[in-house]
Amino acid sequence: SNNYYYLTQWKILCKKLGQQLKYLSIGGLTALDQLAIDILLNYCNNLDELRINNEIDIISYLSIIRQTVKRIHIDCETGIGLDCISLLAFRHYAEKVIHLGRVDVEPELIDSVISTIGSNFSNLKCLSIRLRNFDIDVSTPADFLFDQLEELSLQFVNGNVDLPFQRIIALGWTTIKCLTIQYASLTRESVDEIIRQLPQLQKLVLHAIEFRCDHLSKRYGHRLCVECGRHCWKAMSRLTKLKHLKLHRIIIDDEICAAIQTMSELRSLDLHYCSNVNETIVDVCAQLAKRIPRQKFTLCIVSRGFLSFHNNYNKNLILDIKVAA
Repeated sequence: SNNYYYLTQWKILCKKLGQQLKYLSIGGLTALDQLAIDILLNYCNNLDELRINNEIDIISYLSIIRQTVKRIHIDCETGIGLDCISLLAFRHYAEKVIHLGRVDVEPELIDSVISTIGSNFSNLKCLSIRLRNFDIDVSTPADFLFDQLEELSLQFVNGNVDLPFQRIIALGWTTIKCLTIQYASLTRESVDEIIRQLPQLQKLVLHAIEFRCDHLSKRYGHRLCVECGRHCWKAMSRLTKLKHLKLHRIIIDDEICAAIQTMSELRSLDLHYCSNVNETIVDVCAQLAKRIPRQKFTLCIVSRGFLSFHNNYNKNLILDIKVAA
């Protein structure tokens, strides 16, 4: 009885406020919460943006989402399957989706999924894909389908290495300005592919990246190589248009510092839980800050331990240091 009373009062409130609501974000809900959101959505005729953070919610809410909603932002950590993508396209909501993540399908379906998304999600700005297998066969020309896409996120799991990454990047993502790579093993060839296929790249996010040697892998299996890591970072120094670089859980060595020093357009560097963060990388950022006096350079460091730096850096360098508990 209490639930009925509260839902009745909630319905009265939704009638009053629903027309005024412009932004709504929905996460994982209980049965009662879901009923309350159902009531709310029935009165939201002027939504500018709807954010959905759970695949079950996407499918269940499709029947009551008003066609008047202007933008749909989908970000599901558990993954979005082919059935959900097809349903969004069938119900004519695809053209409203500006953010789609994370797409998680079987490897043999990845080519058709990319084709389906590119053909139907015409206003998509950000796409996140989770790749679960080494053997990926893709041939869809991305540059013909994704003319509005600006952000691409690739997450590799289950031992994926360099070849799947090269195949995805080789599709041609000419409009991409931000690339995120998680849990991949890269070689010099994959870095070269980034430089060739992503001419407008301005932001690069690398999360727990390893560098693999082809020669060692052929003889001994999956083997990491310090020398190949140096070659990769030397190749990355050719990303001269890069403005933002974000590194997660990566060892900051001399090769990384040397590569960053040559990125003349770089305006911010984020180091999250990286090892060997010391005054060397801070000095590199201070030198970059001096190159264009009227612009600020931001160095953001998130660490689990305390850091100590001297404070006589250029005034254009902004140090943002956070210590995580």
